[in-house]
Amino acid sequence: MSAKQTTKAAPESAEKKAPPVPRKDVRVRVKTKATGAKRTNSGVIFTNEWKYLTLDDKGSAYKAISDDPALTVELAPPPAKPAADEPGKEAK
Repeated sequence: MSAKQTTKAAPESAEKKAPPVPRKDVRVRVKTKATGAKRTNSGVIFTNEWKYLTLDDKGSAYKAISDDPALTVELAPPPAKPAADEPGKEAK
């Protein structure tokens, strides 16, 4: 009896996959669409006022909040740098 190979070797292209993309922090602001309504999602209570959150871009909280039709989610601008008191001097 001859031994027959039953499995095929993996193609070389499968071995050279791109490295996984690291997760990033995303700063968002969230509020409810309806005035006076309170909404709870991922352990956070949202009202009709903007609430700023820093979330993981691939995390379950970010996905749940962005998929909720009762919430308005926007990317928040980066935090502003504090202005120096006097323009000619460096901050200590």
